[in-house]
Amino acid sequence: GKATIDVMWEVGGQHEITATFTPDSDPSAMLESPASLYRVVDPSWHVDMVELGADALALDPATTSFTWSFGNYYLEFFQSGFTKEAIGDNVLLYPADTAAGVDNDPIGTMSDDTNAEFQFTNGMGHKDSQGNVAVDFTGIARVKSGDMLFWDFKDPQVRIGADGHGYVTAELTDSWADPDRQGVRVLVGEFETSDGPNIVTAGISTQAAGETWRHYMKPKYADHTAAGTWAADFTGSYPNEMLANMAEDGRAFWYDTGSSSDAFKPPHQMMLQYEDVEEAEEPEPDPTEPPAPQPTTPVPPEPKLPITGANSTALALLMVGVSGAGALLIRRKFAR
Repeated sequence: GKATIDVMWEVGGQHEITATFTPDSDPSAMLESPASLYRVVDPSWHVDMVELGADALALDPATTSFTWSFGNYYLEFFQSGFTKEAIGDNVLLYPADTAAGVDNDPIGTMSDDTNAEFQFTNGMGHKDSQGNVAVDFTGIARVKSGDMLFWDFKDPQVRIGADGHGYVTAELTDSWADPDRQGVRVLVGEFETSDGPNIVTAGISTQAAGETWRHYMKPKYADHTAAGTWAADFTGSYPNEMLANMAEDGRAFWYDTGSSSDAFKPPHQMMLQYEDVEEAEEPEPDPTEPPAPQPTTPVPPEPKLPITGANSTALALLMVGVSGAGALLIRRKFAR
């Protein structure tokens, strides 16, 4: 006889598999197995990629910073939550809700305040004439739970489109993950102009070159994943791509599970700050000197900066077995 399993899932969430067995001797005596539950994880991004134009100008690293808490899990009953550690010369910790680095002194490199904010400084970035921004930072934001479990978010990269949408990626390493998943650059936050309060639309401002820009971005969380992707029918979570690259024992800190701690899991607002760099003016020609020869061939434009952390192909569906039912892996290529 033969056994067949048909899998035809196009969306993430909780799904079932039922196997049927048809004996060769009696096709009418078909047997059907009990349904096995699987959770299908779709790591697709919900926002478009940001690409810089060829006319992008460099930002001044001395004025460029990125502030975010990264995670803020808190267990109210025990009055305990994440602890945090800033690792590297270009990242500090500041008290929560204090406009980090503006009016307050840093609290050191370690804090037991789950809402403390990391501030990355000296970012290397560019902005084009349309308002697209790309900034790369160095350093590690370490988020810890207890003495054993930690997550390292290394070298975050911030991208904001001219219409205000954008995302943040970082190299993710945690204390229990599969070695093959260590240091993988993943999406850690994505946002749109309409998400949450205090959003500054990128690229639309009366600020002149050389003045300070501040973009406030509220990352997606509510209804961010398909019901049943991680737990029951809950839909609140950090990006699936991030969670799929974490150790299973540490994922529940980053998505809704129905516990009282869910109220503290949604990501806090991000802030990107920088100053535009004024384009250098062409010097007036010296009338006593002959004019410089003009090139006889066209000069190609400056190449677009690479946007790292965005693969041209990616894992589309990852199915994780439930209650010991096993695991299946389906790969489908798609263009970002």
